[in-house]
Amino acid sequence: MSTSKLFLTSLAALSVMALPVFAGAAHAEGKMPPPPRDGSGPGGALFEKMDTDGDGKISEAEHMEGAKSRFSKMDTDSDGFVTKDEMRAQKEKMHEKFKGHKQKCMGAPESEDAPEPKGE
Repeated sequence: MSTSKLFLTSLAALSVMALPVFAGAAHAEGKMPPPPRDGSGPGGALFEKMDTDGDGKISEAEHMEGAKSRFSKMDTDSDGFVTKDEMRAQKEKMHEKFKGHKQKCMGAPESEDAPEPKGE
């Protein structure tokens, strides 16, 4: 397996695994409701997005297309390489997106200065 293919596959796998970990941690802290078991939660939506032919399975080609898409999003200068700064910026962007999702799910205020909900 080439280095770039290994990198893309690893990046895709980490991306897929990250959301349930964050959601599980928030759930364990009692800050979020448990994810739905019917496949409609965040993992289900990701699966549906990656399963482009709708056959209920993600092929290697579908997985690699998702990895290429995520790589392209990180490679902001389109030079075919991802620098540490580009990766850091994408990580921060994903963190902000997750934080917004978490706030939306919890009904928390959007502002960081806003007080925490009472009773927590």
